[in-house]
This record gives sequence, C-alpha cells and structure tokens, in this order.
Amino acid sequence: MTEQELVRECITAICHKNGFSKPSEMTYRDFEHISQELEEKTGTLISVSTIKRLLNGDFSRIPQTATLNAISNYLGFKNWQEYKITTGTVESKPASQPVAETKNSFIPSITPGKLIYNKWTSYMLALAVLLMIFSFIRSKTSSGVSYKTASFSFIKTTANDLPNTVIFEYDVSGVNADSFLYNNHGTAPVV
Repeated sequence: MTEQELVRECITAICHKNGFSKPSEMTYRDFEHISQELEEKTGTLISVSTIKRLLNGDFSRIPQTATLNAISNYLGFKNWQEYKITTGTVESKPASQPVAETKNSFIPSITPGKLIYNKWTSYMLALAVLLMIFSFIRSKTSSGVSYKTASFSFIKTTANDLPNTVIFEYDVSGVNADSFLYNNHGTAPVV
C-alpha cells in the first residue's frame, strides 16, 4: 500500500466514524463537520479543501506532518508513524539514482599547485592583518602637535549674576591643525 493510499484510507475511516458511509456523496457542510470534529479532538484545524484533497487522493506530495498526525490522532493513534506501522506497511520506492560509493569522499584533494597557492594566500592575508594592526596602533599615538601654544581666556561683562554674559578669547595660531573638536570627558579644568 502506498503512502497516498494510506492517507486516503485514514481520512475515509474518519468519515465512516462520523456516520458518512459514502464519502463521495458528502456535502460541503459534511466536510465542515469533519473539519470541526478534527479540530475539537486533536486541536489542529484542517481546512475543508484539504480534507477533500486527502479523501480524493488529489495530492502529489505527502501532506504536512501536522496534518498526518492530526488525522491519525483522531483515530486514537499517537502519531502518523504509529498509524502506518499498525495499519499496514508502505511500499518503499527504489532510489532514482544509486549513491556512488567513493573512498574518503569528504576529504578534498589538494594538488601541489593548490598547496603553494594556499600558502601564498595565507602569507598575504597574514601580512594584510599585520599592516592593519600597525596602522591602527600608529594612528592612536600623538602626531607631535603641541596644544600648549594655544591660549584661552574669558571676561565676565556683567557685575550681577543674571543675566550672565561672558566673552571668550582664544588664539590657536600656534597650533598646526585644520580642525578642532570639543572633548570634555571630565578632563577640562574648573575655572
């Protein structure tokens, strides 16, 4: 018995259990009843169209495992595998293509040319990593720019506290840089 025939036999048994002796004469409402019964007993909703397809054998592939388990659970089996073992054996189909037996097929063959290529690739990769590390470390060190030549001062223009008006004066002409960033991570002096 093929798996397709086994599925048809199972769904036909469900129809008979619900009082439908001729599944070919079932109406849409009858299929809805079967769907509701399956959902109530197994907790899995199987659509009316799926039940019709299973009953008529209109499927090219085996249905989903959840569907098969639900229809076999309805008949009191633990799962689809138990139903198959208990009810009848399924014909095994021969493999379409025989598996070629090869010695150590999981080990790739490496020729001497590939081995040399792999060594050079490894050396170049290691050199690239070393150059990146060196350039990263070098960029972290100071570039010799002295910021001590810059001057900064401020003048408070009002005698009272509010509104507070302050004029800042700075001279960065002695610093050789094209841009300046404000960085106050708790290192700025308190004035």
